[in-house]
Amino acid sequence: MRKLLDSRWAPWAVLAAAAAFPLIALAVEQPYLVRVAGVIGLFMLLGLGLNFTLGYAGLFDLGFISFYAIGAYTTAILFRDLGLSPFLTAPVGGLVAAAFAAAVGYPTLRLREEYFAIATMSMGFILQLVARNW
Repeated sequence: MRKLLDSRWAPWAVLAAAAAFPLIALAVEQPYLVRVAGVIGLFMLLGLGLNFTLGYAGLFDLGFISFYAIGAYTTAILFRDLGLSPFLTAPVGGLVAAAFAAAVGYPTLRLREEYFAIATMSMGFILQLVARNW
């Protein structure tokens, strides 16, 4: 058993178990577990993104969640108003968020330290106001 856990196949086994979890939870009629697993997966992705900006790049990004919000709002608006499939709207929401991140990131990445934090925090506040007024 110890050799199995130390092998290079262990991450793939964990990934396969995580992919099979929703199917197993739905088979035993536990939709609550699927929802909790989905929320856990989303927060894991957000933590991974924050690890890249703060851990590897060393940038203290206070408006990090605004890109997540842009993608989520785009997906919801396309799904609700246009009636498109969620499998189509999710990648489109990601592309819109990436385009917005590139447009905002180009001028703000030239700032250093506390100025970068203030600029990203301001962007988060502006997006919060826009989302509330929509």
